[in-house]
Parts: sequence; C-alpha cells; structure tokens
Amino acid sequence: MSDPLTPNVENKLNDLNKKIAEIKKKIQLSEGQRKANFEEYEARKHEYAEKIVSLKQSIRELYTEYANIQNNEGKSAGRVHTRRSASAHEKKRNLDETIAKVQEDNVRLRKKYDLIKYQRKKRQQRLHALLEEYGQLVSDKMQKIFKKKIENPLRTKIVKLEVRLEHIRMLQIKANIARMKYRSMGSDFQEKSVFYASTLKNLEDEIKEQVNEIKRLQARP
Repeated sequence: MSDPLTPNVENKLNDLNKKIAEIKKKIQLSEGQRKANFEEYEARKHEYAEKIVSLKQSIRELYTEYANIQNNEGKSAGRVHTRRSASAHEKKRNLDETIAKVQEDNVRLRKKYDLIKYQRKKRQQRLHALLEEYGQLVSDKMQKIFKKKIENPLRTKIVKLEVRLEHIRMLQIKANIARMKYRSMGSDFQEKSVFYASTLKNLEDEIKEQVNEIKRLQARP
C-alpha cells in the first residue's frame, strides 16, 4: 500500500523548487542592479570630479588676476577689478553648487545601493531557509524509503516463520496422535513420544520468540 504522505511531500518539494528558483532569479537581478548602480555612481563621481577640478583652476586663475589688478592704479583698473570679482563670485557659486550636487547624488546613490544590498541579504536568507526546508523534506522522504526497504524483508521473514510454525504444529498434532496410539505398547514408546513432543514444543517456543522479536523491531518508529 502506498504511503499517503508521499504525494504531500512531493508537492512540498515541487513548491520549494519553484520558490528557490524565483529567489535565485531575484538575487541575480539585484546583483545586476547593484552593478548598474555602482557604475552610475562611478560615472557621476568622475564627471563631477572633472567639473570641480576645472572650476578650481578657474578660481586660481582669477585670484592671480586679482593680485595683479590690485597692484594697478586707475579707474579702468578698478572697473576691471569689479568685473573680475563678479566673475569670480559666479564661478565660486557654480563650484559650490556642483559640490552640493555631488554630495546629494552621492547620498542618493548610497541609499539606493544600501537598499539593494539589504534586499539581496534578505533574499539570500530566504533562499537559505528554503534550502534547509528542502533538505529536511528530502531527508524525511529518504528515511521513509529506507524504512520500507527494511520492513519488506521483515515481513517476508515473519511469513516464513509463521509457515514453519504451522508446520511444527502439524507435527505436534501427529506426535500426539502417535503417542495416544502407541501408549499401550510400553513405556519405551511412551518416553520416545514424550521426548518428541517436548522437542517440538521447544522449537515452537523458540520460533515464537523470534516472531515476537521481529514484530517488536518492526513496531519501532
């Protein structure tokens, strides 16, 4: 007779296989997102680094010009100084905005990266739990199969012992009949009959013990 739990175990194993496959796909997807996020971060960082270097160079040049202008005299020089000063402030403002933009993008990309990393960790934990559950179900299934393989030889042995026991009982009945038949023929025949019956009884007791022992082993969980 088939084990009623086997279909249930098979269904659970199939469901777990599907869940494991889905989790693996999500982990692969998160790896791709993490890589894309990192590449975007590196590209933006390189772009802003170049802008910052360019703006800093412009400011250094303007500061050099300020120093030269301050050494000059006259109204014209003052007007040039004013224009240069306004230009310097504008470029410095652009530099500050660029730095702020870099910092904002860095925070945004870092949060995005941390979120992907967290999701990836949770999915890996879920995958680990599913794999453990899958392993336990497979182990239970193998134990049931192993138990069936053990039980079948035991049943065969019990049947053989029961057949042998029945045969001995028949011999015992024949011995009793013979003993009754030859009781009147003398004490010698009577002693032989008693010895034969006693021997058969011992064999019967021994086989009963074997049958009980096998049944006890079979009843173990």
